[in-house]
Amino acid sequence: MKTKDIYHVIGYPVKHSLSPKIQMQLATKYNQDIAFTAVEIEPQDLEQKIQEFKSNPSVKGLSVTVPHKEKVFAMCDNSDELAKDVKAASNVIFTEDRQMIALNYDGLGIVNDIKNNHKVSIKNKSVLVIGAGGAAKAVVAAIIAEKPKSITIANRTKSKADDIKKLFAYKYSVDVASFENITGKYDIVINSTSASIDGQMLPLSKDNFGENGFAYDLMYAENGTIFTKWCDDNNIKNADGKGMLMELSKAVFKYWRNL
Repeated sequence: MKTKDIYHVIGYPVKHSLSPKIQMQLATKYNQDIAFTAVEIEPQDLEQKIQEFKSNPSVKGLSVTVPHKEKVFAMCDNSDELAKDVKAASNVIFTEDRQMIALNYDGLGIVNDIKNNHKVSIKNKSVLVIGAGGAAKAVVAAIIAEKPKSITIANRTKSKADDIKKLFAYKYSVDVASFENITGKYDIVINSTSASIDGQMLPLSKDNFGENGFAYDLMYAENGTIFTKWCDDNNIKNADGKGMLMELSKAVFKYWRNL
């Protein structure tokens, strides 16, 4: 009997992930016989677990969440253009000969969600991205394609924000702001840090949002994140990352299952 194709979402923590539910709903809808589970992997165990997945021919792909995106990319044999650009993987596909290919759908997921589901245009808008990890790079890459007025990055470690500025310098001039003292008004503010998972509020005030400002948290929680709740209290239109996850999941499911 043929074994089921297996997919995992990996991260630390990962128990809260909606990926298994979304992927299994898509599997039912498109009549695909797969198993999709969440596997929590502590950073020190990542290399060993990846080797286990690679040597198991039933494992066909991975979704990758914090804090593993950049380390998983480094372990891959090849990658799509965006993953190569930002040196981070949101997903992985294992080929027939067990080559591990990094994909990056993070930016596509968030931009599609903001534009299509929340009806917020990014063109000619001033955008602030908080955080400078693997997800932030993918988000900046996708936002550049939308032709915004400006993109500013604020990150605790300024050198990491400077790295993203350098990464895209050949096609766009990204600004870097002080994390502790964020000034100026923005049309769109995107949190790509794990602050919400840690229950920490971002160093923002209502004054950082333009008249019709929109806030987006890549993290999500059942009743909203600490950031989206703060936005609600301050009458700022906002969304958490559930929609991004749905858009990303649909795109990668089609790719994985060759639909």
